Amino acid sequence: LRRLLGVGKSYFIKKVSVISDVEVSHTGYSRTSKVQSFSFPYKGTKITLVDTPGYGDPMERNYEALEEISAWTSSAYRQRRLLSGIICLYNIRWTNVDTWAARHLMMFQKLCGPSALQNVLLTTTQWPNANLAEGESKEDRIRNDSHWRALVTGGAAIKRFMGTRESGLELIDQLMQKEPKPFLIQHQIVDKNMTLEEADVGKYMNHGGYRNVGGYRNVGRYKSGN
Repeated sequence: LRRLLGVGKSYFIKKVSVISDVEVSHTGYSRTSKVQSFSFPYKGTKITLVDTPGYGDPMERNYEALEEISAWTSSAYRQRRLLSGIICLYNIRWTNVDTWAARHLMMFQKLCGPSALQNVLLTTTQWPNANLAEGESKEDRIRNDSHWRALVTGGAAIKRFMGTRESGLELIDQLMQKEPKPFLIQHQIVDKNMTLEEADVGKYMNHGGYRNVGGYRNVGRYKSGN
């Protein structure tokens, strides 16, 4: 799961997995500072939801979140464990895709790579707390946003999480039908032996959308597995 702050990510995991240990923040601040996984049985198999630090978290700078994600996904890839997909969560009550959100979408696209976008669900949340007409109007606007449209054109799908376990499991069902694929960050760091700075997402953070942004740091010395 990838997300921006305040989208109800912990609630999603707790609702779908029915794991009581999942901590749900009620303060608007994320509790996730490290990659965490939560497994539960479903339809005769074990489903594992992997929670990652998100952009904008006060507990975790963006470069640190990227290092965490890169290390975890690279380790999983070396063990021949592929992700069935990514559920990227967004709060439907937000009015627009602001500058930070746009940068996050660009970083997300470069992390996944074009071949894995078919395994991405861009999922809006907080529908039970939103006015339906306003929510649908905002959904139309984000569908026409250039950053969202680029991901959808590449194969990603826009979905809704309605706050129920049934709604969340529908998303899981869709990903279970997908063929697991390696993400670009895994291919570049493991197969091509790149550093994080050399990978597309690292280049973007160092030289693109995150330059001169508060909390920025050069990520060049990090290399997964070293």
